[in-house]
Amino acid sequence: MAVTAKAKAKKEKAEEVENEEVENDADVDVEVADEEQEPVISSGITTELASDTFSFAPIDTELTPEERAPLVRDMLQKSQDAEGIIEIMQGELLYEAHKNEYWKEYTFVDDTGTERAFADWDEYVLTDLGLKRRTSYKRMELFDVFVNQLELDVDTLKGIKWSKAGLVTKLVTPENAEAMLEAIGAMSFRQTEQFAKQLKVSEDIDEAKATVLAPKAITDDSDVDIEGGDGTTSGDPGEATKTFSVKGAAAQLENIEAAISVAASITGSDSKINNLDVICSEYLATNASNAEGGEDAHLEAVARIIESVQTNFGIELSIASMPEDDDAGA
Repeated sequence: MAVTAKAKAKKEKAEEVENEEVENDADVDVEVADEEQEPVISSGITTELASDTFSFAPIDTELTPEERAPLVRDMLQKSQDAEGIIEIMQGELLYEAHKNEYWKEYTFVDDTGTERAFADWDEYVLTDLGLKRRTSYKRMELFDVFVNQLELDVDTLKGIKWSKAGLVTKLVTPENAEAMLEAIGAMSFRQTEQFAKQLKVSEDIDEAKATVLAPKAITDDSDVDIEGGDGTTSGDPGEATKTFSVKGAAAQLENIEAAISVAASITGSDSKINNLDVICSEYLATNASNAEGGEDAHLEAVARIIESVQTNFGIELSIASMPEDDDAGA
C-alpha cells in the first residue's frame, strides 16, 4: 500500500518550508497541554466565521468524543485544503483533537507502505495536514485566547484579521481587548509587528499605536537610485538613459526592494531597473484595460509589455492570428 499522493504532497510541502525562529513554543505548549484533562467538545462557533466562503457544517455537539474524532479529522483536512486562511477555525478543531488526544487513534500509511498510528502530535499535524508543530500550536492559541478566554461573540470574531491577531495573543486581555482589536484593525501586518514590540516596552496601547502610526520623516538618506545593481539597463546601448530616483519612508522602500528581489529571482538579472521594468509590465498587463484612452491605450500597453519581455528575457516574440476555422479554440 503506497502513501497517498495528497498526504505525501502536504508532508513534502511543509518540510520544504524554511525554518523559522521558534519563540515561546514551550509557553504555548504548556498553556494548551496543562489544562484539566477532561473531554472537550467544541461549540462550533468558528464554523460560523467560515460559512460565508466555505461550506462547513458544525459538528453535532451531542456526539461523544469517540464519534466526533473522525469528523474532526475530516474537517481539519478540508480546512487545510482551503489554504489555511481560516486559522481560528483550525485552531478550534486542533484544540479539540489535541486535548482529547484523537490523534492517537488516527492511522496513516507511512513511506514503507505500512499502516500505523502517528508517533506523536508533531507527526500527525505534519503528515495529515502539512502543518509545522509551531503553526499548530499558534492556531490553538488563537482559539484559546480569543474564544475560550476572551469569549468574543461571532460578530466581533468575524472582523478580526487572524494573521495580525496572532501577533498579540500574549498581550491581549479581557480589559484591553476592545482597544487592542481597534488598534490593530487600523494597521498593516508590518505595523502590527512593530506595535506588539512597542507595547512590550510602553504597556500603553494608545502610546504604542501613536508611535507606530506616526508619519515617518523623509530625509535625503532615504533617496534610492532605482537604476542599481550593475548600474546598467538591458536596452539598446545607444539608447538615451534617464535617472529615476525616489524618496520614501523606510517601510515603502523595503516593499519596493522586496518586489525587485522577487523579480530578480525570476529574470536572473542583477539590474534593479530591469526588474522594476518587469514588475511594471505585469501591472500593465493586469490593468491596461482600465486606463484612459480605451483600445488605443490598451494596445500601447501591450506593445510596451512585449518589448519589455523581449528585452529583459533575451527572447523574440511573434504574434500570429488565430485560425479562422470553426474548430479553433478560443
